[in-house]
Amino acid sequence: MDEQTGEPLSEASVRLSLEIRHDGRSQGTLGYSRKTDSEGVFTLDNHYQGRLEYELSYIGYHTMRKSFIVSGNESDTLRLDTLRLRPSDILKNTAVVKGHYKRFIMRGDTVIFNPKAFKLEEGARLEELIEKLDGVTINEKGEMSWMGKPLRILINGEDFMNGANGIVSVLPAIAVDKIKVYDKASKYTERTGNADGKEDKVLDLQIKPGWFEKWYGTAKAGYQTTDRYEGTLDAMRLSNHLPTLVFANANNRDYLRDKSMKFSMWMPLGGEGKAQTGAFSIEHRNDTTVADSVRGSQTLRRRLGGSVSLPHFDEISSTYSTKENFSPGQLHTFTLTDQRDYKHNFNPNVSLHFKRDFNKKTNLEIYGDIDYKYTDANSEHRTSIFDEQPYNYSANPRLEPFLPTMDDSLKAHLLTRNRTYTSSQSHLGRGRFGADFDYIFADGSMLELTTRFDYSKSDNKNLQSYHIDYLKMNTRDYSLRRSDNDDESGRFGVSVSYNKNLSKNFSFYLSYNLSHTSTTQNSNHLLSYDDGDTWMEDVANSYYDHERTFENSFDARMMLKAGPWQFRPGMSIESVSERESYRRGSLDTTATRTLWKPSPSLDVKLRMNKASSVQWTLSHSQNQPKLLNTLNYIDTTDPLSVKLGNPNLHNSKQWEANMRYDATFSKSQLMLNSTLGFTSEADPIVSVWAFNPQTGVNTTWSANARNGYRWKAILELDKGLGAHFHTSNKLNVSHQKSYGFLANSGTTENVTEMCTQQFSLNENYSLTYERNYLSAELYGSLNYIKAKNHEAGMNNKFWNYEYGTKLRLNLGKWTLNTKFYNLGRRGYNSSDYNGDRLLWNASAAWKCLKGKGKLSIELDDILNKDKYYHATVSAFERLETGEKKLHHYCLISFTWNFDAVGGKKNPW
Repeated sequence: MDEQTGEPLSEASVRLSLEIRHDGRSQGTLGYSRKTDSEGVFTLDNHYQGRLEYELSYIGYHTMRKSFIVSGNESDTLRLDTLRLRPSDILKNTAVVKGHYKRFIMRGDTVIFNPKAFKLEEGARLEELIEKLDGVTINEKGEMSWMGKPLRILINGEDFMNGANGIVSVLPAIAVDKIKVYDKASKYTERTGNADGKEDKVLDLQIKPGWFEKWYGTAKAGYQTTDRYEGTLDAMRLSNHLPTLVFANANNRDYLRDKSMKFSMWMPLGGEGKAQTGAFSIEHRNDTTVADSVRGSQTLRRRLGGSVSLPHFDEISSTYSTKENFSPGQLHTFTLTDQRDYKHNFNPNVSLHFKRDFNKKTNLEIYGDIDYKYTDANSEHRTSIFDEQPYNYSANPRLEPFLPTMDDSLKAHLLTRNRTYTSSQSHLGRGRFGADFDYIFADGSMLELTTRFDYSKSDNKNLQSYHIDYLKMNTRDYSLRRSDNDDESGRFGVSVSYNKNLSKNFSFYLSYNLSHTSTTQNSNHLLSYDDGDTWMEDVANSYYDHERTFENSFDARMMLKAGPWQFRPGMSIESVSERESYRRGSLDTTATRTLWKPSPSLDVKLRMNKASSVQWTLSHSQNQPKLLNTLNYIDTTDPLSVKLGNPNLHNSKQWEANMRYDATFSKSQLMLNSTLGFTSEADPIVSVWAFNPQTGVNTTWSANARNGYRWKAILELDKGLGAHFHTSNKLNVSHQKSYGFLANSGTTENVTEMCTQQFSLNENYSLTYERNYLSAELYGSLNYIKAKNHEAGMNNKFWNYEYGTKLRLNLGKWTLNTKFYNLGRRGYNSSDYNGDRLLWNASAAWKCLKGKGKLSIELDDILNKDKYYHATVSAFERLETGEKKLHHYCLISFTWNFDAVGGKKNPW
């Protein structure tokens, strides 16, 4: 590295000369040459004894020469430590070296990202850097994955505050020295040094010295047209002793944000919602370091922490749908739905955790959380059912049936219309507590004990008003329905497991789990046909349900290594004993059943080299239906949606096979993942649907269908193209065959089997060009679904596609962003949603207050063309759904970064 700046010198020349000596006599000389990587590192494998001389040179620096004696013992590793080259006084004013940082390098089987290779704005937060990392994706919930695998965050190789996902929006990106992605060994392997084959993918953030024991964060305030606002305070103290997080947000911009050190959550609120949230997390850490024969040293953790969160939010939504039901030789119907919902929620929660390593062999962890949720909800639901495509007779058939007058041509095809009003209040309290204890024996084996207790209790009161018109029967049904529902559930579980290595390449794992669950539901229903003047008990729909379940499971697994191969066969055997007491109307029964569910599995991994591997997984599982669904009951709580039990319902089985290939090529800056999978289902549990065109009543129940299958293929790659270009592509193709049932003539008799074959293709591609002053991206996505229903003769094809460009221009204190793209849809019943729409978003930001402040303006959907719509297809129906969302607005905001980043030269 540079002696003055400490910067690593990549592509430095290293010449090595080894004089081989034996019994004090020279046996010849070997020569080697090496180049340092982007981290300034070089290595040499040597098995000879003698004198090794090396010469390190770099343009514009003094050459360094040294020599030393090597033993040739392959078990020894000689570390040269940091070699610092001094800039040449002669050349430093004339030598100009041009190059660029590589986005990542490989060190063994670890991917190391260099943050300086990514172009970021001054003051950028860590999440902005992580979003640019090759292979890393972040979903709306803040969950991260790397090439499709779940990813968790570490800080300097250690868990931070029981999870570290919540800090990425607060910590400045320049605080990170490097970012590592690797497979982290299990707790057993880390503590004993014995491999068991268990790994999970981690993103290890290497924080620079001097960035700890300080506060970082942002404060933001904004105004959006019309009359919408947001304000956020997001701050944390990065500390090895007392990390602390403070968060607050208030907005009516239709989102809920909540966070702790462990998670960061963002949730839409239906289209027009609002929220207020406050959160606080803290952890006291009193760790000590002791010598360890396995890792050199071991940290003994003493940690006590907790968090509290107070989310208060209103969900306000407007949704609409078009459902097409088809069956061979039966009535073809179209159902139009319009629904408006309002929910007022208050959901405080508190969590605590305690960790203590008593010594190198004994560890204890205790954790728990309590939360309460209050919901006050109101909704209006309007449904109209037609026997022909209603858009052939009206421009707005969703609204017209509920107007004082309706066109005769549309009315002639109207079967049923329904308007339902619902008001409800609910209280829910939950508590979850657990403890983990593990102990390492003298032979390196480990015993783990785990216990868990969950409890919840809820009370829900509902009032519903039904206005139903049966047009073909020329009758009307008006009723009020009131219900009071009390639910209580408790679960206690305990497990014991044992890990042991019989040799370096062979280990086994045994575990036994025992749990007991008790659930009670008590639901009382009342009916009124005179606007609530008199009420009568709805005996047919009032019920009492008490279910107890005992589960015992034994799990045995082993790991065998043979060169580059790793085999992990396993067998899990689960015994489930259930007893359910159920009273509903004239039905008063007690049902019991005992199930044995063996689940074999095999995991085979071939590590071809440190940068590529192939993995095969095989598994078999069984899923049992709810015991209640196997009882002969009838639920008419909703008069237009009747539910039945099925005594003939039984388990479904599933076989799954996958092959995954992962490779990382540092030289070509390429990351590649390909997956091929096959899933077969025996006796899958599906819903049977019966529609009565005279009454408009849907009757559903569960049944076992004929065997089905699904193929899938995934190809994902990220590649750097020189210094400034980067491309990524993800292709997902699947084909499935499934079966369902449709009851003819609206009765539960004479059921028709329906077969659906569906092919789907998802393609996402992007090409990015980045400089300090300019970032440009071309991207495109395609979603194609083709579904064929053989019996009904229906062929459904949906096309959803998007393509466009994103531009960012940095002009000193100004940053300009724009996104111009096209959204296209084809194949929808609602013609209004077919076709192409050009959309345009833009924003501008001005840095002030020595780089700590940012004033910005955002323009969303400038052309006012955006709409939200999607579709699904099953064996007997096609459903298209739309929803109202905020768009076509202007947002003006001010953001202040209160950390040490402002005023410094942008290192990116």
